Amino acid sequence: MNGFMITVSSLFLAFVISRVSAIWTWVGVLVLSAQVLSHFLTFIVNPGIPDRTKTGHPHCSKCGLPRDATKGILHCDFCGVCVEGLRHYRDKQRIGFNHHCPWVGKCIAKNNLVLFYVFTVCTCLLVAYIFVAAAVSS
Repeated sequence: MNGFMITVSSLFLAFVISRVSAIWTWVGVLVLSAQVLSHFLTFIVNPGIPDRTKTGHPHCSKCGLPRDATKGILHCDFCGVCVEGLRHYRDKQRIGFNHHCPWVGKCIAKNNLVLFYVFTVCTCLLVAYIFVAAAVSS
């Protein structure tokens, strides 16, 4: 899914770039580069999988990782591991990991949530750029 998304964006961007001015070209390349970089960083950062060597906490029956109840650790059935959650400041409770993202192919949790937001914003900007550049070029 990751390669498909980047390939389609790159091909359509290449089509649009050939029809717009130099400033629009650089804007498109910058937005696409930011999207690809944020996607890559979201993918490689550990979302919050706990260290397997910790002792003194109960372990998950599915994956065997330690599950500290005070850290809001939940099991992700897609990845097959437990992921440390996020702190919800409104009611002072941890809500577990955010979600498993099929576009990134990884859990989104406390360590890669900001990168995921950057990726989402860059993707929206890229879609907006493609629509505006297509309208300007025609």
